[in-house]
Amino acid sequence: MSESIAISSGWTRAPLGALGTFTNGINKGADDFGFGVPFVNLLDVFGKTLIDDYPQGLVNATTTEIERYSLRAGDVIFIRSSVKPSGVGLTALVERGIENTVYSGFLIRFRPAGDHFAAPFLQYCFYNEEFRRKLISRSTVSANTNINQVALKQLELSLPPPSQQRRIAEILTTVDEAMEQTEALVGKLEQMKAGLMHDLFTRGVTPDGHLRPTRQEAPHLYHQTPLGWLPKAWSPGLLSDYLDPSNGIKPGPFGSSLTKDIYTSSGYRIYGQEQVIAGSLEVGDYHISAAKFAEMRMFEVLEGDILLSLVGTVGCVLVVEPPFEPGIINPRLMRLRPLPGRTAPQFIRHLLLTADIRRQIDSLAGGGTMPVINGKVIRRLRAPLIESQEQERIVQRIASVESKIESSTTYLAKLRQQKQGLMQDLLTGRVRVGATQALADPILK
Repeated sequence: MSESIAISSGWTRAPLGALGTFTNGINKGADDFGFGVPFVNLLDVFGKTLIDDYPQGLVNATTTEIERYSLRAGDVIFIRSSVKPSGVGLTALVERGIENTVYSGFLIRFRPAGDHFAAPFLQYCFYNEEFRRKLISRSTVSANTNINQVALKQLELSLPPPSQQRRIAEILTTVDEAMEQTEALVGKLEQMKAGLMHDLFTRGVTPDGHLRPTRQEAPHLYHQTPLGWLPKAWSPGLLSDYLDPSNGIKPGPFGSSLTKDIYTSSGYRIYGQEQVIAGSLEVGDYHISAAKFAEMRMFEVLEGDILLSLVGTVGCVLVVEPPFEPGIINPRLMRLRPLPGRTAPQFIRHLLLTADIRRQIDSLAGGGTMPVINGKVIRRLRAPLIESQEQERIVQRIASVESKIESSTTYLAKLRQQKQGLMQDLLTGRVRVGATQALADPILK
């Protein structure tokens, strides 16, 4: 095996072939599965970083095979073949010994030599951006993207002493835990929002800011309508009743009138599904000239307009709010324009995203290979009619939850970005372990 090379301050740099052994997994025929000993397959590794419990699969294996292909605590399993390059070489750490468990031939086991390595540290090394880039560059492509033992053995790691490895792993684990907690919080808030949306659009909000009692609690507050039971302050109607009667529903232009050969590098923005699906007016960079804009001004986007995706991923919604570039919609969007001064754009956005409206859109969407909606579909959407002051109260209640979701999502993105920076600094020795707490403290506050 290759020798390790000392670099500085107790760090060494060595190829993986000098740090442990690699063994391909067991290959079996179809008749060998479904009975026998626990079996780790590709799906047990993909999308996970730890293997800490018995897998669900079983395979028939001899005593000799169990001895050769067994897993023990500290082993790392590499994915050796993936349909996409991003999947090849992903790893999962065997956190504790799993008795008489073997692993698939689509996997490679790496068993670190001796006790000189902190297993969580190695796992972070294997997910470091720089290591992943080098691994993928050494993979081969046929029907799938593949990596083999020869290529893995040549990949190098920079290793500090075990005590520093453990400290670095502790710092990164702390960040991971903060990320997991924040992800759980975002999930909980999304569930709260879904429940709140249901209540707000079936019960509404009274002038004192509270949800109306349910129909079971106060039946006298509700009446039966073609839309089902609604608060007596509401009436059944159409979503189009909230829109400008003269220009409230405007599908994008025919595709033949807006082809790529007329695009310019600057000028007036062309808004399409990419912005609406991403939830941002800033993505994308298609423009038309001032002359073309004047010709297509009927498709102009104004503040307060609601943009709706029409093809494939139908029903995504985005409200046009400043700052934004003047421009027009493309053929895959529809522009909805609220009644001036009577309907809040955000109210229409929320209404379009309710479960009832979504069900109507799904049932009315036509098309062959993909769903498509048009102005006729929008005009058929049934919705409760709610007076403007209550609309505002509904929007405020939803905005409160959305604000918490946005701040938590922003914090999560910050954690992910700063974790990548920490990994680059700490796993390469650019920043010594003594500075890790100073680096981590601002992230976790």
